[in-house]
Amino acid sequence: MSRYFNVKNKVAGDVIEAEAVIMDLGTGRYFSAGNSGAYIWSCIEAGFNQTQISDALVSAYQIDAEEAERAVTHFAEQLIANRLVVPVDALEASSASLGTLPASPDESFKFPELMVYDDMQDLLLLDPIHETDDDAGWPKAMPPTDPTTT
Repeated sequence: MSRYFNVKNKVAGDVIEAEAVIMDLGTGRYFSAGNSGAYIWSCIEAGFNQTQISDALVSAYQIDAEEAERAVTHFAEQLIANRLVVPVDALEASSASLGTLPASPDESFKFPELMVYDDMQDLLLLDPIHETDDDAGWPKAMPPTDPTTT
């Protein structure tokens, strides 16, 4: 059965010049993925299921179906493990409308890898608008959240 994925709340992502940049606003970690990872992320954001994404990879990169399925499964598992997306059933996903497929990439296929960064976690957790008080000054750092509970 083909899985659908929803991007979790407090997760924001965009593809800029063939690189997906994804931020978990709850933990302050950020992620990047180039090449096919960026393409897969765009497909997930557009609402495509696992089979549709694999088919799109075959078409976009001229690779065989088995390699495309391995790539999508691998990348989806990385996104799930980092709590950036959650699998949903087809009934829940069917209520959302599908976006358009991303443009075909200009480069050859590379197996997708999600890069994880936490070097700016303290800065990303600062909320200079909402987290102020007279005693602490501005901005006030929010305590980090445990990524295993979000």
